[in-house]
This record gives sequence, structure tokens and C-alpha cells, in this order.
Amino acid sequence: MAVKIVVLPTLGQVVMAMVIQTFGWVRAETVALTVVKLIGVILVIICVLVAVVLSARLENKNGSMQSGSAFWHVWVF
Repeated sequence: MAVKIVVLPTLGQVVMAMVIQTFGWVRAETVALTVVKLIGVILVIICVLVAVVLSARLENKNGSMQSGSAFWHVWVF
């Protein structure tokens, strides 16, 4: 559970920072989206998914997610 509390908000911050910089929202200086940045974000997303899925499976021995758990994962993100 602690992994989810730390990792999911961090993922949200990384993704939103990239979106804000790319589109210049809230009068931010625009920064071009490069292939390296895109690959980095994709790798972060993959690693977070692995961490969340593995921790969920370790918490719940039969491998199934608790009901309503997917909603809370999306909400934290």
C-alpha cells in the first residue's frame, strides 16, 4: 500500500508536468516534446504499473484486485 501512496502521485506529477510544458498551460514556457522525454514517461508508466500490480498481488494472495481498487488507483493518479 505504501508503494501506491508514493508512486501514483509521483506518476501524476511527471505526466502533468510534461503536458503543461508541452502545451504551455497556465502561461508556462513551452518546451518541445522530444522522443527522449516520451520514452522516459513511457518507462516510468511501465515501472509504476509493474510496482502497483506486483504489490497488489502480494497483498492479495489469490492475485485478484479488491473491488473498487481500480477506481482508487485512477483517483490517486
